[in-house]
Amino acid sequence: MSTRQQQATERRRRAILDATLMCCHELGIAETTIGDIKKRSGASIGSIYHHFGAKEPLLVALYVDVLQGYHGAVLEAVRGATTARAFVDGLVHGSLGWAAAHRPHARFLHTARRTEFVRSDEAEVREENKVFYKALW
Repeated sequence: MSTRQQQATERRRRAILDATLMCCHELGIAETTIGDIKKRSGASIGSIYHHFGAKEPLLVALYVDVLQGYHGAVLEAVRGATTARAFVDGLVHGSLGWAAAHRPHARFLHTARRTEFVRSDEAEVREENKVFYKALW
């Protein structure tokens, strides 16, 4: 696959994830359908299934994607902290600042964590958390 094709594939994948987030934010996770995501993203049903397989794996991919963004913001906020106080301040401000700036994302993380689809793929979520905590400490 050429670089140009890889970029187009990543743009399509990103559009599907972004559309899924906004559909879940506006309609609710359970109420969001592949049809809603298709309409919002401009992707075909086939493209959505090609990239993610079904709604549940798509939601897991979105959850991990959003979690990575949150983790990145927190890590950036604590980078360079030389005291325990600065570290804790960075954790709190990084977390709350990210949530305030990314309300649909924060809401998705909060509500999706309790759903069966996230619990069903706990290994991927656990791995992302493991990477985060290793980088944090």
